[in-house]
Amino acid sequence: MSETHRILKTDGIFILVTPDWRKQYKSFYRDHTHIHPYDKESVSRLLRSYNFEPILIQNFGVLRGLGRTGIWKLIKPLMFTGLDILSVSKKKEEIKNN
Repeated sequence: MSETHRILKTDGIFILVTPDWRKQYKSFYRDHTHIHPYDKESVSRLLRSYNFEPILIQNFGVLRGLGRTGIWKLIKPLMFTGLDILSVSKKKEEIKNN
């Protein structure tokens, strides 16, 4: 997060996708790359703590079974019912100390 904040220009857009702990708590730690569980509220707090302003935080991806059917192509809101969290945020203006 620190490096992302450092290299992104002010008002730059940061997109983050992470598993939703509340929907994947039973299988979360089966993936050894998962280190810290997040839900929508904790993603919001994390972004704000690194001086990002959340624009959108919502579930993302198609629920199991629906992805293979392709029904989500006909009913677009289904794409936002999944097991992951999609967040879009903007880097806030730097605070300069005089």
